[in-house]
Amino acid sequence: MKTTLISIFFIIAFAINLNAQENIDSSETIYILSENNPVFPIKSMTFYEYLDKYLDYDGAEKYFIVIIDVMKDGSVENIEIKKLEDELFCLKVKEVIQKSSPWIAGKVREESVNVKLHYGVLLPNFKSLTYENAIELGDRSFQERDFSSAITYYNRSYLIDKTEDIKNKLAETYIELGKEYLIKKDTTKACSYFRKSISKKSNNAKAKKYLRKHCD
Repeated sequence: MKTTLISIFFIIAFAINLNAQENIDSSETIYILSENNPVFPIKSMTFYEYLDKYLDYDGAEKYFIVIIDVMKDGSVENIEIKKLEDELFCLKVKEVIQKSSPWIAGKVREESVNVKLHYGVLLPNFKSLTYENAIELGDRSFQERDFSSAITYYNRSYLIDKTEDIKNKLAETYIELGKEYLIKKDTTKACSYFRKSISKKSNNAKAKKYLRKHCD
């Protein structure tokens, strides 16, 4: 049974003293967090949509952790699958991920580096989610600072019922995504999220404040 994959995406971020890494051979170092994290190479879909397209499963809800090393040459190595008891399905996941390379490598100081990524993957029957279920999952993702997943769930709720509550949740989540991109010094993406926030809540003073400060 095929279903739409809902992304619960997170990178476990530890503070890294980059200055202390200067004398370490970058071909051997595996970063937990880089200035620019690796990017899935297929522009027409996300990593989660790619998994959804090529993974066949029985329709039962599955949640598992994917850990991969995206190397400086874009290859994917050291694939780990956790919290998944189905060994055959686990092998299939690894096979599909392996075929996704090469990725666009992560960078530190404009130099390509090796980066370890962590993904939380949930395979529910997305179309069966009620407004309340989607809100609950969105709120949980927001609390875990997995804002991309929160947007996915909130948008599902928004398709069912365009309430002021869900508009406010979307507006707030877009602001948080924008703030994350400000930290990454990607002003273009940050400003696009601040504008999306205003599109959901026109009187959003917080988003307008960020726009005036960083985008105008």
